[in-house]
Parts: sequence; structure tokens; C-alpha cells
Amino acid sequence: MLAWDNPWSRSAWDNKVYTEIRDVNHFHNMWGAIRNIMRRLPRTVLYHRDTFEGLMSTVLTGSFTSPVFEAVLTLPPEARFTLTPYKHRLKLSKQHLAKGATHFPPM
Repeated sequence: MLAWDNPWSRSAWDNKVYTEIRDVNHFHNMWGAIRNIMRRLPRTVLYHRDTFEGLMSTVLTGSFTSPVFEAVLTLPPEARFTLTPYKHRLKLSKQHLAKGATHFPPM
């Protein structure tokens, strides 16, 4: 989950970013909680990182009126995956690891 806030009132608030990695379907009923987390963050948060079961998510932004928002999602070296051909979505799970799916090619 990647979240950012680029507020209109720059004199009172600055940009914020937040990220979390959790199990599939974890965030379905969590949007109110995520909104509250964003509200409770300090005035300025330009960088945030989270890890979960070897996965890592990093988000960052600038302190400008129209900043770039950058997100980097990192798989563990042993991660294997399959692409679902019709949805074009990356599926990563313990089941895929057990089935011996092909490795993601290094970039």
C-alpha cells in the first residue's frame, strides 16, 4: 500500500508519504485506519520504508508544490513469481514458491 499527501495549505502542512506491506486482502477494510495514520504523522514525512516477510516497500517525495512521488518495491532474492496472463498482475505467494515458478529476471 502506497499513500501520499500533498496538501494545498503549504504554510500549515508539508508533504507526507507512508507505505505498508501485508498479506493479500489485508487492506480491504483498513482505509479509515490508513487515513488516521496519515493524519497522525509529523508535519513533514518525505521518506518511509516498511518490510514484511522479506518484501520491502520504500516511498519518498520532495517538499515542493508539485513533487515527484517515488516508490520502490523490492522482492527478496529467492522470490519466485508467475504473471496472470489476463489480469497482468504480479502474484507472489508461498504457493508459487512451492510450485517452483520461474525467477523474476534481474534488472
